[in-house]
Amino acid sequence: MGLHPHSPSDYPSFLLYVLDETHLTITVLHAAIIIYTRDAHIAWIAVGALGSSLSAKGIKHFIRSPRPPPPPPTSNTDLKSHVRPKKTYGMPSTHSTALSFYFFYLVPELLLSSQMLASLPFTLGIRIPLPASIRPYIPSFSAVPKLRSAGTFGSVRPPRKEILDSLTTGQRWSSAIGITAYWLGGLWSRIELGYHTYSQVVVGAAFGWLLSTLWRGVWIANPALGPWLQGWIDTVWNLGRGLLSI
Repeated sequence: MGLHPHSPSDYPSFLLYVLDETHLTITVLHAAIIIYTRDAHIAWIAVGALGSSLSAKGIKHFIRSPRPPPPPPTSNTDLKSHVRPKKTYGMPSTHSTALSFYFFYLVPELLLSSQMLASLPFTLGIRIPLPASIRPYIPSFSAVPKLRSAGTFGSVRPPRKEILDSLTTGQRWSSAIGITAYWLGGLWSRIELGYHTYSQVVVGAAFGWLLSTLWRGVWIANPALGPWLQGWIDTVWNLGRGLLSI
Protein backbone atom coordinates (compact mmCIF):
# COMPACT_ATOMS: atom_id res chain seq x y z
CA MET A 1 0.00 0.00 0.00
CA GLY A 2 0.95 3.63 -0.22
CA LEU A 3 0.25 6.28 2.39
CA HIS A 4 -1.54 5.13 5.55
CA PRO A 5 -4.34 5.07 6.33
CA HIS A 6 -6.34 4.79 3.11
CA SER A 7 -10.08 4.93 2.65
CA PRO A 8 -12.13 3.69 -0.32
CA SER A 9 -12.68 7.29 -1.42
CA ASP A 10 -8.95 7.67 -2.08
CA TYR A 11 -9.12 5.15 -4.93
CA PRO A 12 -10.40 5.45 -8.49
CA SER A 13 -12.82 2.60 -7.73
CA PHE A 14 -13.89 0.42 -4.81
CA LEU A 15 -12.53 -2.60 -6.68
CA LEU A 16 -9.02 -1.14 -6.62
CA TYR A 17 -9.40 -0.47 -2.91
CA VAL A 18 -10.32 -4.12 -2.30
CA LEU A 19 -7.45 -5.36 -4.46
CA ASP A 20 -4.99 -3.04 -2.72
CA GLU A 21 -5.96 -4.72 0.57
CA THR A 22 -5.08 -8.14 -0.86
CA HIS A 23 -2.35 -8.83 1.66
CA LEU A 24 -4.76 -8.35 4.55
CA THR A 25 -7.68 -10.13 2.90
CA ILE A 26 -5.75 -13.25 1.98
CA THR A 27 -3.92 -13.41 5.32
CA VAL A 28 -7.17 -13.28 7.31
CA LEU A 29 -8.94 -15.70 4.97
CA HIS A 30 -6.11 -18.23 4.97
CA ALA A 31 -5.72 -18.02 8.75
CA ALA A 32 -9.46 -18.62 9.16
CA ILE A 33 -9.31 -21.66 6.86
CA ILE A 34 -6.35 -23.09 8.79
CA ILE A 35 -8.15 -22.64 12.12
CA TYR A 36 -11.37 -24.15 10.74
CA THR A 37 -9.84 -27.14 8.92
CA ARG A 38 -6.55 -27.66 10.78
CA ASP A 39 -5.38 -29.28 7.56
CA ALA A 40 -1.64 -29.87 7.09
CA HIS A 41 -1.65 -29.15 3.37
CA ILE A 42 -3.45 -25.83 3.88
CA ALA A 43 -0.87 -24.88 6.51
CA TRP A 44 1.94 -25.95 4.16
CA ILE A 45 0.60 -23.64 1.45
CA ALA A 46 0.42 -20.76 3.94
CA VAL A 47 4.06 -21.22 4.93
CA GLY A 48 5.08 -21.28 1.27
CA ALA A 49 3.09 -18.15 0.47
CA LEU A 50 4.67 -16.31 3.39
CA GLY A 51 8.10 -17.45 2.23
CA SER A 52 7.42 -16.25 -1.31
CA SER A 53 6.44 -12.82 -0.05
CA LEU A 54 9.51 -12.49 2.16
CA SER A 55 11.76 -13.75 -0.65
CA ALA A 56 10.42 -11.10 -3.04
CA LYS A 57 10.98 -8.39 -0.44
CA GLY A 58 14.55 -9.58 0.07
CA ILE A 59 15.35 -9.71 -3.64
CA LYS A 60 14.16 -6.13 -4.07
CA HIS A 61 17.09 -4.89 -2.01
CA PHE A 62 19.54 -6.65 -4.33
CA ILE A 63 17.96 -5.59 -7.63
CA ARG A 64 17.14 -2.07 -6.37
CA SER A 65 14.83 -1.31 -9.26
CA PRO A 66 12.84 1.92 -8.69
CA ARG A 67 9.08 2.06 -8.86
CA PRO A 68 7.30 4.08 -11.56
CA PRO A 69 7.54 7.85 -11.10
CA PRO A 70 4.51 9.49 -9.47
CA PRO A 71 1.98 11.25 -11.70
CA PRO A 72 2.05 15.06 -11.97
CA PRO A 73 0.39 16.65 -8.92
CA THR A 74 -1.46 19.14 -11.13
CA SER A 75 -4.15 16.68 -12.21
CA ASN A 76 -7.27 17.01 -10.06
CA THR A 77 -8.87 13.93 -11.60
CA ASP A 78 -5.96 11.60 -11.01
CA LEU A 79 -7.00 9.82 -7.84
CA LYS A 80 -3.95 7.58 -8.09
CA SER A 81 -1.88 10.37 -6.57
CA HIS A 82 -3.62 9.78 -3.22
CA VAL A 83 -2.32 6.24 -2.99
CA ARG A 84 0.82 6.31 -5.10
CA PRO A 85 3.72 7.22 -2.76
CA LYS A 86 5.98 4.26 -1.98
CA LYS A 87 9.61 4.45 -0.98
CA THR A 88 10.56 0.78 -1.38
CA TYR A 89 11.97 -0.84 -4.51
CA GLY A 90 9.69 -2.38 -7.11
CA MET A 91 11.38 -5.44 -8.66
CA PRO A 92 9.86 -7.96 -8.25
CA SER A 93 6.34 -7.05 -7.18
CA THR A 94 5.71 -8.70 -3.80
CA HIS A 95 1.95 -8.83 -4.32
CA SER A 96 2.39 -10.38 -7.76
CA THR A 97 4.76 -12.98 -6.33
CA ALA A 98 2.44 -13.99 -3.50
CA LEU A 99 -0.70 -13.99 -5.65
CA SER A 100 1.05 -16.04 -8.32
CA PHE A 101 2.27 -18.50 -5.70
CA TYR A 102 -1.33 -19.11 -4.66
CA PHE A 103 -2.57 -19.26 -8.26
CA PHE A 104 0.03 -21.67 -9.61
CA TYR A 105 -0.19 -23.88 -6.54
CA LEU A 106 -3.95 -24.02 -6.01
CA VAL A 107 -5.39 -24.05 -9.53
CA PRO A 108 -3.40 -27.09 -10.72
CA GLU A 109 -4.08 -28.74 -7.36
CA LEU A 110 -7.81 -28.18 -7.81
CA LEU A 111 -8.19 -29.04 -11.49
CA LEU A 112 -5.49 -31.60 -12.17
CA SER A 113 -6.66 -33.70 -9.25
CA SER A 114 -10.22 -33.93 -10.60
CA GLN A 115 -11.39 -36.87 -12.68
CA MET A 116 -12.40 -34.55 -15.53
CA LEU A 117 -8.79 -33.52 -16.21
CA ALA A 118 -6.94 -36.59 -15.01
CA SER A 119 -6.59 -37.97 -18.54
CA LEU A 120 -5.34 -34.77 -20.18
CA PRO A 121 -1.84 -35.01 -21.70
CA PHE A 122 -0.56 -31.79 -20.11
CA THR A 123 0.11 -31.03 -16.46
CA LEU A 124 1.50 -27.47 -16.52
CA GLY A 125 4.78 -28.92 -15.28
CA ILE A 126 3.32 -29.63 -11.84
CA ARG A 127 3.22 -33.43 -11.81
CA ILE A 128 6.21 -33.97 -14.05
CA PRO A 129 8.98 -35.64 -12.00
CA LEU A 130 11.60 -33.20 -10.80
CA PRO A 131 14.82 -33.19 -12.83
CA ALA A 132 17.57 -35.35 -11.38
CA SER A 133 19.88 -32.33 -11.25
CA ILE A 134 17.77 -30.61 -8.58
CA ARG A 135 16.54 -33.64 -6.63
CA PRO A 136 19.50 -33.54 -4.20
CA TYR A 137 18.40 -30.04 -3.17
CA ILE A 138 14.81 -31.06 -2.35
CA PRO A 139 14.46 -31.77 1.39
CA SER A 140 13.42 -35.32 2.23
CA PHE A 141 11.16 -36.15 5.14
CA SER A 142 11.19 -39.90 4.61
CA ALA A 143 13.50 -40.36 7.58
CA VAL A 144 11.44 -38.28 10.01
CA PRO A 145 11.28 -40.30 13.24
CA LYS A 146 7.81 -41.44 14.26
CA LEU A 147 7.17 -40.89 17.95
CA ARG A 148 5.52 -43.82 19.70
CA SER A 149 2.78 -41.99 21.55
CA ALA A 150 -0.05 -40.42 19.57
CA GLY A 151 -0.21 -37.63 22.12
CA THR A 152 3.41 -36.49 21.94
CA PHE A 153 4.67 -33.55 19.95
CA GLY A 154 5.42 -34.27 16.32
CA SER A 155 3.64 -37.62 16.34
CA VAL A 156 2.57 -38.96 12.96
CA ARG A 157 -1.14 -39.47 12.56
CA PRO A 158 -2.70 -42.13 10.33
CA PRO A 159 -3.29 -40.78 6.80
CA ARG A 160 -6.57 -38.93 6.32
CA LYS A 161 -8.33 -37.38 3.38
CA GLU A 162 -7.14 -33.84 2.72
CA ILE A 163 -9.59 -30.96 2.49
CA LEU A 164 -8.66 -30.27 -1.13
CA ASP A 165 -9.27 -33.91 -2.04
CA SER A 166 -12.80 -33.81 -0.62
CA LEU A 167 -14.06 -31.07 -2.97
CA THR A 168 -16.59 -31.90 -5.66
CA THR A 169 -15.93 -31.16 -9.32
CA GLY A 170 -18.21 -28.12 -9.17
CA GLN A 171 -16.45 -26.80 -6.08
CA ARG A 172 -13.09 -27.30 -7.76
CA TRP A 173 -14.09 -25.38 -10.87
CA SER A 174 -15.78 -22.54 -9.00
CA SER A 175 -12.80 -22.19 -6.68
CA ALA A 176 -10.36 -22.23 -9.60
CA ILE A 177 -12.35 -19.57 -11.47
CA GLY A 178 -12.52 -17.36 -8.39
CA ILE A 179 -8.80 -17.72 -7.71
CA THR A 180 -7.97 -16.95 -11.34
CA ALA A 181 -10.15 -13.83 -11.37
CA TYR A 182 -8.63 -12.55 -8.13
CA TRP A 183 -5.11 -13.30 -9.39
CA LEU A 184 -5.62 -11.40 -12.65
CA GLY A 185 -7.30 -8.53 -10.82
CA GLY A 186 -4.47 -8.33 -8.32
CA LEU A 187 -1.79 -8.17 -11.02
CA TRP A 188 -3.77 -5.56 -12.95
CA SER A 189 -4.24 -3.40 -9.85
CA ARG A 190 -0.50 -3.13 -9.19
CA ILE A 191 -0.07 -1.46 -12.57
CA GLU A 192 -3.33 0.49 -12.52
CA LEU A 193 -2.48 2.06 -9.16
CA GLY A 194 0.98 2.97 -10.40
CA TYR A 195 2.80 0.81 -7.84
CA HIS A 196 4.75 -1.24 -10.40
CA THR A 197 5.78 -1.39 -14.02
CA TYR A 198 4.69 -4.21 -16.32
CA SER A 199 8.10 -5.85 -16.07
CA GLN A 200 8.05 -5.77 -12.27
CA VAL A 201 4.65 -7.47 -12.21
CA VAL A 202 5.66 -10.07 -14.82
CA VAL A 203 8.88 -10.91 -12.98
CA GLY A 204 6.95 -11.16 -9.72
CA ALA A 205 4.47 -13.54 -11.32
CA ALA A 206 7.26 -15.68 -12.77
CA PHE A 207 9.01 -15.78 -9.40
CA GLY A 208 5.77 -16.84 -7.72
CA TRP A 209 5.34 -19.63 -10.29
CA LEU A 210 8.87 -20.89 -9.66
CA LEU A 211 8.47 -20.92 -5.89
CA SER A 212 5.05 -22.58 -6.02
CA THR A 213 6.35 -25.33 -8.31
CA LEU A 214 9.30 -26.04 -6.02
CA TRP A 215 7.18 -25.87 -2.86
CA ARG A 216 4.58 -28.24 -4.27
CA GLY A 217 7.35 -30.47 -5.54
CA VAL A 218 8.64 -30.87 -1.98
CA TRP A 219 5.13 -31.81 -0.82
CA ILE A 220 4.61 -34.39 -3.57
CA ALA A 221 8.11 -35.86 -3.21
CA ASN A 222 7.68 -36.43 0.54
CA PRO A 223 4.53 -38.43 1.37
CA ALA A 224 5.58 -38.56 5.03
CA LEU A 225 5.54 -34.77 5.31
CA GLY A 226 1.75 -34.46 5.46
CA PRO A 227 1.14 -36.90 8.33
CA TRP A 228 4.14 -35.54 10.24
CA LEU A 229 2.95 -31.94 9.93
CA GLN A 230 -0.61 -32.99 10.72
CA GLY A 231 0.60 -34.54 13.95
CA TRP A 232 2.20 -31.28 15.02
CA ILE A 233 -0.90 -29.27 14.13
CA ASP A 234 -3.20 -31.60 16.07
CA THR A 235 -0.90 -31.68 19.07
CA VAL A 236 -0.57 -27.90 19.25
CA TRP A 237 -4.32 -27.53 18.74
CA ASN A 238 -5.14 -29.96 21.55
CA LEU A 239 -2.58 -28.29 23.80
CA GLY A 240 -4.18 -24.91 23.15
CA ARG A 241 -7.64 -26.24 23.88
CA GLY A 242 -6.33 -27.77 27.08
CA LEU A 243 -4.78 -24.49 28.23
CA LEU A 244 -7.96 -22.56 27.46
CA SER A 245 -10.02 -25.02 29.49
CA ILE A 246 -7.87 -24.58 32.61
